[in-house]
Amino acid sequence: MKRTVVQLLLLTATTAAAIAADPVEIDIAKRYLLLPIDEDGRGASVSLVVDGKEVRYLGMHLAVNEVQVDWWAFLNIAEYKGKKAMLHVTGLSNSEMKLIRQDDRVPGQENWGDEPSRPQFHFSQKVGWNNDPNGMVYYDGEWHLCFQHNPVGRGHGNMTWGHAVSTDLVNWKQFPDALHHRRGDAMFSGGAAVDWKNTGGWKTGKNDVIIVTWTSTGRGECIAYSNDRGRTFTEYEGNPIIRHGGRDPKPIWYAYDKNDTPLDDAAGKLGGHWVIAVYDGHGGANISFYTSTDLKRWTFQSRLYGYYECAELFEMPVAPSLSGDCAAASDDKSSMRWVVFAADARYAIGRFDGRQFTPEHPGKHQLHWGKYYASQLFSDAPDGRRIQMGWATIGMGHDAPFNQTFTFPTELTLRETPDGIRMFGEPVKEIRKIHGRTRKARNKPLADGSPVNLAVSGGLFDIRAVFEVGTARRFGLLIDGREAFSYDAAGGTFMGHPLKPVDGKVSVQMLIDRPIVETFVNDGRMIITEHRRSNGGSHMDIYTSGDAKTRGVNYAYYEGDWDRLPDFDALTPVKTGNVDYFDIEPRNRDEMFGFKFEGFVRIREKGKYSFVTVSDDGSRLYIGDKLVVDNDGLHANRRWHGDIEIDEGMHPVTVVYFEKGGGESLSVGYVAPGQDSRAIASVGAFATGGEARLLSLNVHELKARWK
Repeated sequence: MKRTVVQLLLLTATTAAAIAADPVEIDIAKRYLLLPIDEDGRGASVSLVVDGKEVRYLGMHLAVNEVQVDWWAFLNIAEYKGKKAMLHVTGLSNSEMKLIRQDDRVPGQENWGDEPSRPQFHFSQKVGWNNDPNGMVYYDGEWHLCFQHNPVGRGHGNMTWGHAVSTDLVNWKQFPDALHHRRGDAMFSGGAAVDWKNTGGWKTGKNDVIIVTWTSTGRGECIAYSNDRGRTFTEYEGNPIIRHGGRDPKPIWYAYDKNDTPLDDAAGKLGGHWVIAVYDGHGGANISFYTSTDLKRWTFQSRLYGYYECAELFEMPVAPSLSGDCAAASDDKSSMRWVVFAADARYAIGRFDGRQFTPEHPGKHQLHWGKYYASQLFSDAPDGRRIQMGWATIGMGHDAPFNQTFTFPTELTLRETPDGIRMFGEPVKEIRKIHGRTRKARNKPLADGSPVNLAVSGGLFDIRAVFEVGTARRFGLLIDGREAFSYDAAGGTFMGHPLKPVDGKVSVQMLIDRPIVETFVNDGRMIITEHRRSNGGSHMDIYTSGDAKTRGVNYAYYEGDWDRLPDFDALTPVKTGNVDYFDIEPRNRDEMFGFKFEGFVRIREKGKYSFVTVSDDGSRLYIGDKLVVDNDGLHANRRWHGDIEIDEGMHPVTVVYFEKGGGESLSVGYVAPGQDSRAIASVGAFATGGEARLLSLNVHELKARWK
């Protein structure tokens, strides 16, 4: 997949070369080189040459006038301030490249963080695309997260290492990119570690050396080092260090115990050696293990077949079982196990002798489900912590200049279970730093028709619940009266995945952010990552009559050949009927059509409300004769709202919806003015088919804001 994308980008750049602006000499005086992005615009490439060396090269789609600009990309060129550079642009003419300029600010940066799809306590990059987390390492009080980054597009391409740093795993600051895409040479995934013993000989000051390893698509596996706490990196002049048909090298230090045989005299003196675990396609997908004592010369040792890209290898102690019927893990080697996994995070537990991994069981186990891929652990974490982050493969709406995000940091443990040793993951304890107001329920019976509800507010939550199964056939959690998850006690499944209760109980922790929901079940035995879709605000029931006893609403369906939202009253409907409000039948993707819904909305409390529509083409919402929301055929999948003072009771509501080809997408609702459209008003628990018991429900409202 990665190679195919690179080839497409090269073709785009070649095509763009048919048009080329004259090279321009510029004096670098500002922090950023600004690039106007038009995602549907003309393919182009930008090259920046400083001191005769090309320091930036990227392919992208550029706008040729202000009207076409979707968002502004930026290249951080502060390190070259005071120098002259040559700017080469292909795909645009001289007159069309006038928007490219230098500045110390990025247009639109004041809106970063306010986008409806922007996660608030999960890290996301300022602009552009992300996929795999890379180069994750802890040093001197800082957690470094690098990541696959396209800084000039919302899709995969121009693979560069983005870079962010945190001191608490919750609040992140994005740094300039650590490794840059070069012409014909993308920077694919890899890892990082601290060279505490200066085995590479690169240390020049008081700081220990941070090393990073990555796949250079034009050369092979490469290494770079930093002497300034990860602020800048210098490539090893002898790159590549490994040549093979693979990618994504992860380095670890393997420390010897009394049972280990050193690789050689140098390893014996060091008390260990370096290992790189890396995907290799030789003879089938596998993880290959290489060893070194100086980070420069590497020797192949063995292969573990059945694993694909983004290899991970680490050691952990085995902790007691959940039910407490196991003795605590001791510090001796027999209580330790090694874990290996690749991009799909399906893992094996076994032994590793510094050269070869030997699984203890057939096949693989699974911890993660859902939209989760290419995770990595922070190297050199303090107190032996094993902390994992993954790529949350969630596409963001076009309301923001970024795409995709990352999962919340998860602390891993190994525990004895009735099924054997398994890996567990729970949100890092640092999440308590952003806990705000808490709502609680304790020891409540649950049965048909008797849910337990807590009034809450906000859109960001850490929810923790413990259920006693009892005789119920099914139980779970409600968000604004709708099912958020359920456990099928009769079938023994949680949201379709097999799960056994522990001592007759099921525990759940949910992290809810604007675009993402992470659910941790039974103290992290199962983790499910999902896309959280907005419902446009608080649930908005629409009825056909004032008595509110009928749920269906009247609709009229129209076909047409229009480019903007038409006057539906002047059109003849193709058909009319009465359906549930959100029952929009699938249509041909090339059709142009419209719906008009008419009914009543029930307002429970007099006040000022912000009515919301989210649609991928056009929509309007009327309360009575008043046009409250007007999204008139802009063909942008985004949230539109309008404020209105309204009395308690039933009010006529009309919603019109226009689709100009593509998948249907419409949601409506209302919130307090200025409130997040994903705001939640209540969290509750339910049971059906018997009685369960809610032992505890803690709903922590989170105080977080993207920075």
